[in-house]
Amino acid sequence: MTNWAVTQSELFKAAVSENGISYWLTSYAFSDIGLWFEKEEIGDNPLENENYRKLSPLFYAKNVKAPILIIHSLEDYRCPLDQSVMFYHVLKDYGKEAYIAIFKKGAHGHSIRGSPRHRAKRHKLILEFFIRKLVKGEKGFPIEEILEKKEA
Repeated sequence: MTNWAVTQSELFKAAVSENGISYWLTSYAFSDIGLWFEKEEIGDNPLENENYRKLSPLFYAKNVKAPILIIHSLEDYRCPLDQSVMFYHVLKDYGKEAYIAIFKKGAHGHSIRGSPRHRAKRHKLILEFFIRKLVKGEKGFPIEEILEKKEA
């Protein structure tokens, strides 16, 4: 929903998208539930049904105004990695402020069922992103540096 929200509204000052959908056609093709979920929600005939494009945030990426941190897990088979990577690349092509963090471990529900260490890294990134963007108004976002920094 974050991907959709930031492409449809200018209300957001910063956003974090986790394991999101950006293009319903490839979600249909590669998701572990794509063969039935997308048809149930969007309709039949994915190659001919215009809703697969019309409802995909990817095609509205030019509308994004807020800096966005995209977080995705390699082990998410519900929303495969291509969703976030495509969205990130299209945002960058449009010159948008976008950052991507890809975690090796963690399934779709990594935010609540991931290991404590994994969840701590996620929370650290999210908190730091919002502090730097909303409180400090900083440019850039050094993901690797933040993840490597040890707490005092």
